[in-house]
Amino acid sequence: MFYEDVTITAGHPTLDKIVWRYGHKTTDAESIWNHRRNIEIRMLRSRPEKMQPGDVLHIPIPWRVVSTPMFTHASGVDIHINRNGGRGLQLRFVQTVNRDNQPFGPRLDRFCTDPCAADDPVNANEPFYRTKAEIKTTPGWRKQLWDQPSRGNPTAAQGTTRWRAVTSIACVTAKRITVFETKVWGFNLTPAGVVTPIHARNAVAAEIEGHLNLLRNSAGGNFTRLGWTFRTPPIDPIGDFNINPALQNMA
Repeated sequence: MFYEDVTITAGHPTLDKIVWRYGHKTTDAESIWNHRRNIEIRMLRSRPEKMQPGDVLHIPIPWRVVSTPMFTHASGVDIHINRNGGRGLQLRFVQTVNRDNQPFGPRLDRFCTDPCAADDPVNANEPFYRTKAEIKTTPGWRKQLWDQPSRGNPTAAQGTTRWRAVTSIACVTAKRITVFETKVWGFNLTPAGVVTPIHARNAVAAEIEGHLNLLRNSAGGNFTRLGWTFRTPPIDPIGDFNINPALQNMA
């Protein structure tokens, strides 16, 4: 089980609103506060209302991808990556892609953070698949990534196009992004126009590390220069960080 270490800031919202921002129900606040992972802040402050700037609260992040339906169309695929949990203002999707032999747009990098050619000026400054404006219009996109990549038939000289994406649920705290539940998917397209879908599977460690490095360094390291950091999640060594009343008050 993963957790997010959240440093309390000045003017912070109440505990129930903080956990809601990370996809939990407001009624989960007491269980999270009473979990053993939060014993230090609990001993220091005794009650959530007494939390002070600089205190560290640990919030479980149990959300997982629950379905990845994929459909083939004439020149690519259509995929929906759906997760569980609440929408959560601190939860997004990030995606990097290998455009193989058919990159296009203002930058012709083979590897890039998607969308590779920013579809909104804001997107040039944020590494998320959807912009704030898009999510405001369709809040459900916090829980679903919908993509429809396609390409024209490659030439015989180019050979088969092997387009791949690496997609993660992202937990966002300030400008720190923690990626978890990472999937690899895509499609192959032959010069004859034959599309073969590559259904979503769990990414291996090397793929996740490449994904993180691309997020840090794509577009000349733009996101790093803007103060974004990227990491894999801390792992609870106990392995049972969940919303379970039986674990309350355990030290």
